[in-house]
Amino acid sequence: MYLAYQILFIVFLIITGPYLVIRAIAGGHGVKQRLGFWNFTPDDRKTVWFHAASMGELKVISCILPELLTSNPDLRIIITTITKTGKTKAEQLFDPIEVYYLPLDLKCCVNRVLRTVKPSMLVLVETELWPILIRQASRHNVKIATVNARISHKSYRFYKLTKALFSSALRNIELIIAQTDDDASRFKKLGAKPDLVVTYGNIKFDQVLDKNPRPPAKVIKDFLNHDGRFVFIAGSIRTGEFQSVLKAITKALKSNVELKVVIAPRHMKDIGLLETCLKSFSLGYIKRSELPAAESRAAVMILDTMGELGGLYSYANLAFVGGSLIKIGGHDPLEPASAGCMVCFGPHMDNSLMFANLLVDSGGATYIKNSDELLSLIMKLAGDNNLSSTMGRKAYQAVLDHSGVSARTARKLLELI
Repeated sequence: MYLAYQILFIVFLIITGPYLVIRAIAGGHGVKQRLGFWNFTPDDRKTVWFHAASMGELKVISCILPELLTSNPDLRIIITTITKTGKTKAEQLFDPIEVYYLPLDLKCCVNRVLRTVKPSMLVLVETELWPILIRQASRHNVKIATVNARISHKSYRFYKLTKALFSSALRNIELIIAQTDDDASRFKKLGAKPDLVVTYGNIKFDQVLDKNPRPPAKVIKDFLNHDGRFVFIAGSIRTGEFQSVLKAITKALKSNVELKVVIAPRHMKDIGLLETCLKSFSLGYIKRSELPAAESRAAVMILDTMGELGGLYSYANLAFVGGSLIKIGGHDPLEPASAGCMVCFGPHMDNSLMFANLLVDSGGATYIKNSDELLSLIMKLAGDNNLSSTMGRKAYQAVLDHSGVSARTARKLLELI
């Protein structure tokens, strides 16, 4: 299977080669590094090589590294990524740690790097399973671990089709730290050694607790604290949800519920459409960028600036997670939950289903199906301040209870080195 995989990989490179080379050279995409030629100078320290595919995986590494280096500050860390954007982000996030492009998954390229770097450990994040890299690292006596590991139900079907290849690779991995028991089970079914697979949970919980969002500006605090009204935030909402959310807000205001509302569209380009929708409901509004010059007695504020949403959740009584009333898959419910805010979302939370169900089970969140159910929830909570506060505390406690994965992961990695 390895031979067939190498042949297919080479055929792919031959077919796409001219385009990839031109694009790589023109865009500075690290051709030499991808071929295994790294400007790396070995020293006496043990080297731990982390590999991440995207920003999400880089954030996982950012949680593990402080724990790892606190216990063993003499470790030398290197990080690899696949894309130019990923490499740039990694260099910004981890400076002065060395960042390289992952070598092509060809024996000659991988071996060239392994001979140069001589890592003590290779740590793959989530589902970065490169068969040749894993096989050759094992042959060079490199300890191999996978952290925050996951295999979705959809991905599992693909891996099953190529089980002969990936089961061989998985048998070379000496530690798999899975996010859930379901993930652990899938790794075992694909050929991982059962006694080397453990379930620790998702490092995402540590990420949101460590995030420390920027506190809101005074003008926003003044807007939200006006007359002590019930604060509702609709975060990262999509165009297909504008009507449903605004319908609920309009009916609540007509029922004399004292509301202050923040609406944060997922994409800034949709603000014009949001304004049109607000006008169609005869809802008075203000833009964040207009504060404090404009009249701030409006019930609704459009958050038309970047980087401020996370800091607002601690001032909210209820947060709606966008992308969930339509089949987008939903956005992150942990951010408002980690701020101690009660959370609600629509039925389409496929992208964060585990987090959504956990928050619901904790009593800190609830599903809603439509505008009417959102309205009922707002009316219920606005009439009972203690209820929203209690549910917000439960949401926060759920996040707190599942944190600490980074420290446990770091300790386990240190045992393997």
